Amino acid sequence: QVNISDISKVEQGLKAGWIYGYMRDKSQRPVIIINCRTMIDSGVSIEQVVEVADFFLNYVVTNGMVPGKVENWTAIFDLRNVGVTELPSKHISSLVKSMSVNYCGRMFKFFATDCNWLVRSMMYMVHKFVDEFTKRKLLTFADDYRPALHEIVAVESLEEKYGGKLPDKKDNFWPPQLN
Repeated sequence: QVNISDISKVEQGLKAGWIYGYMRDKSQRPVIIINCRTMIDSGVSIEQVVEVADFFLNYVVTNGMVPGKVENWTAIFDLRNVGVTELPSKHISSLVKSMSVNYCGRMFKFFATDCNWLVRSMMYMVHKFVDEFTKRKLLTFADDYRPALHEIVAVESLEEKYGGKLPDKKDNFWPPQLN
């Protein structure tokens, strides 16, 4: 269990903007954005990724959920402007492992956006090894994700970069702005 009252060790990471919460989807689930370009540029270590994400997700569960009504989230995993050789695969695998162990069942949909052909090919291989339920949650797109994303999240609750009407978030990443 993460102590969400002790923010000191993770505050810098939370304010960096590589993971943040911004608004809710059509079913009131928090929308969580993981910006890989910002993660790479911040030079954050694998341990820091897991520690910050764990703190952040625990905060969202504690403060952004309504037991019996809203118990999971929609995630946007933004790979815009990330080259194949830059992909922080160790960071991503550590993050996914931590999330699947500590937050099992919390993810409603996972939109991997702006994926290059190699990432889409890798995800195609992953889909061969996961059950149908999980396949329906893991959605991988090049730049053609907007129609599918807009089915789940209203354009009024999305940043312009995702085809929404809200200005792109450039600061004030912490605390999550879910309403």
